[in-house]
Amino acid sequence: MNYTIPRQLVVLLVTWCCLMLGHVRSQSDVTRASCVVAPDSGVFPIQGRINITQPSAGGAVTIYIYLTGFNTSSPGLHGFHVHANSNLSEKCNAAGGHYNPQNVVHGAPNDTIRHVGDLGNVYSDVNGVVNTTITDNIVSLIGQYSVINKAIVVHGGEDDLGRGGYTDSNTTGHAGPRYGCCVITLDSVASSTTPVSTTPRSAASHLTSGLLLQLIAMLLVAMTMTVS
Repeated sequence: MNYTIPRQLVVLLVTWCCLMLGHVRSQSDVTRASCVVAPDSGVFPIQGRINITQPSAGGAVTIYIYLTGFNTSSPGLHGFHVHANSNLSEKCNAAGGHYNPQNVVHGAPNDTIRHVGDLGNVYSDVNGVVNTTITDNIVSLIGQYSVINKAIVVHGGEDDLGRGGYTDSNTTGHAGPRYGCCVITLDSVASSTTPVSTTPRSAASHLTSGLLLQLIAMLLVAMTMTVS
């Protein structure tokens, strides 16, 4: 018996393949990392999650920050930095100073001269919540100065961005105690820069999936020329 496939069904299948191919490509073109702040990591019981994304070819990082547990009676700014070490012991003190591989002075995120780890401040609201996004062109998940396996530290006070005139303004921004911290780690979702051995699905498997979807789409297009 001979069967024919309706042209409309073939068009729908081709559209699905194209959408799935776009999803595979988008997953493989982005490097993703995260950092989970535990409530007992620092000197104040803040907690939450920080997600970081960056195009795998390079470019600006986007940092999504959601933290809770700040003092609800005093909303305000808190220094937010990448620090040099991955050791979170001693209530975050073992994380060391700001990540500063070029050995320059502390500054604001938009300053020409600044630490790699200088991300300025985040704002905690009247509910004790930080819910914000930072875009930065210096911090990177890839390359020579990657921040993978570095710590993020959230401070109790405002970062003066090196302009406060205190003895530690040019090193720490006089940002005060370390409320909480976490280590930046690559997410399990594979990207083209993620080592194959560290992820359930490697970049190679994404490439194979993409090629398979392209082949299916080509076959389906060919079928539209012969079906009713």
